Amino acid sequence: MRQKSNYNSIGSSGSCETIGMAVPERQFSISVEKYRQLTWIACFFIAAIIVTGASVRVTGSGLGCPTWPKCSSDSFTPTDVQTGHALIEFGNRIFTGLLSLSVIGAVAGSIFRTPRSKTLIVLSLGLVLGVVAQIVLGGITVWLDLHPLSVGAHMLLSCFILSCAVILAVISKRKIVPQIRDLFRPSRHLLVMVLTYIVVVLGIVVTAAGPHAGDQRTKRLEVSVESVARIHSLSAWILLLTVIVLLLYFKDQSKSLKWLGGIIIYQGIWGYSQYIMGVPSWMVLGHVLLATLLFITATNYWLNAIMGRDNNLSVH
Repeated sequence: MRQKSNYNSIGSSGSCETIGMAVPERQFSISVEKYRQLTWIACFFIAAIIVTGASVRVTGSGLGCPTWPKCSSDSFTPTDVQTGHALIEFGNRIFTGLLSLSVIGAVAGSIFRTPRSKTLIVLSLGLVLGVVAQIVLGGITVWLDLHPLSVGAHMLLSCFILSCAVILAVISKRKIVPQIRDLFRPSRHLLVMVLTYIVVVLGIVVTAAGPHAGDQRTKRLEVSVESVARIHSLSAWILLLTVIVLLLYFKDQSKSLKWLGGIIIYQGIWGYSQYIMGVPSWMVLGHVLLATLLFITATNYWLNAIMGRDNNLSVH
């Protein structure tokens, strides 16, 4: 009887069968759901490092470990003569190690996920590059004695890494994921994400000019705190009005958009209260936590809205 030949692409199915020879499929693979769990773990650690980094700043522990990568000139860990600030800063560095492990898990998962997706592999490698850049920038920030611009860049890079992680988590719920370029097609949903980025960036500028520098010796950005705070507040109002228009005019009743509106309102109340109370450190920490939740929720809304609206997205 004539033998039938069958060709399958290794890149898409993980196997290749030819006449008289068969290469077995990958013995180890990760399901779509398991991989999604890995990506949300990475999201958690990335979001957490933003908050723990803020705790270093508001407690004045930014130079608790005055050198990098060592904590002191002759030790990688805090010594008995160092203060509690060193423990806080060193704890943040340890947490960065846990973050790195979660990112490695996301990268490995993208390779062994079935079906394999080039989009997920590229995004997960973006996480790796982001974390490496973050570690290097962290060292530069210490060497520059916490210059406000380097601290701000540190926070902005964290937002970029968090974006990659949330995109991974949201689009990976599809067995066949869309291509990255399709997600960034102009739309009112993408506008929400752009406005959220503007709010966060202006918040970073306010922080750079504000009182919590991470160390008493650190210089602040030489701009009017009141002026940049007003601009930051205005950007938040614009974002809120955009959400209201989407809810009422475009009849977008998605749960993620409602959550986004609620977080913006709560964040605004918290921010005004923080300003009135003289910017206490514990409220700054809460503000950073809410900003992180805002960023995750906005990204989640944008991606789910795009994928739900257009079922003709090209896949890869």
